Amino acid sequence: MTRHAAPILWALVIAACSREAALDRPFTDDFERDRPGEVWFDTIGRYIIDRGALHIAGGYNHPLWLSRPLPPNLEITLDARSLSPDGDLKIELFGDGRSFALNRGRYWATGYVLCQGGWGNTKTFIAKRDEHDRQLLHATTFPVRIEQWHRWRITTFLEDGRLVISWWIDDVPALRLVDPDPLYGPKNRHFGFSNWKSDAYYDNLRITPLTPEARARAEAEWRRDRQDPRLRPPTSTPPTAPTAPPATDEPAMAPDPSGGTPE
Repeated sequence: MTRHAAPILWALVIAACSREAALDRPFTDDFERDRPGEVWFDTIGRYIIDRGALHIAGGYNHPLWLSRPLPPNLEITLDARSLSPDGDLKIELFGDGRSFALNRGRYWATGYVLCQGGWGNTKTFIAKRDEHDRQLLHATTFPVRIEQWHRWRITTFLEDGRLVISWWIDDVPALRLVDPDPLYGPKNRHFGFSNWKSDAYYDNLRITPLTPEARARAEAEWRRDRQDPRLRPPTSTPPTAPTAPPATDEPAMAPDPSGGTPE
């Protein structure tokens, strides 16, 4: 193979992957095996299976990417647990399926970052690309309860040029982001588990494409749950958690000029 052939071949591989058909049926993973396997792309080599659950600690914003592309209209459910006081349970949605942080901690994501108990277990947020840009941070408290499994449900749909992300935690409507300039397309179709340094576990992942009827039901459930006074995100942080975000000596980044709006 000539020295010019390898880059061309790699470009063709990337192009072929970008054209791969999105999931058209439910995908499930209960992690009842020895290792993540070929369906996952581990960008740091630290994701393992521990007693039937996916485990990561010290991932420093290196996602574990699912190789199958996602449709824009879907529902994701999963269980998440942290054994660390700083909480920090995190996924990335509609990323490029291969990117990761080039330096420890600071990370310009290619998709949307959903994090429960971030910044020392003080914020739960949906961020577009840059979770450190506070102007684009849409947050509630909703702290991680240490060693407790939290049940996540996330729905997304693309309509009239807007991407809507709705997130329930433990059956409580936690956050919704409406993005008029969505990150969805050939380079933004992947799901990934992520981590900074917390001792995190994930299990019982299910990704289901939404039919128009299922999407309408999910919208009705969101409106109903938002109006239920019994379903409100917690407003206090566990006393064992730090009260301030961890310091970082990484350089500041210019903000992404396009951000969604909370609803």
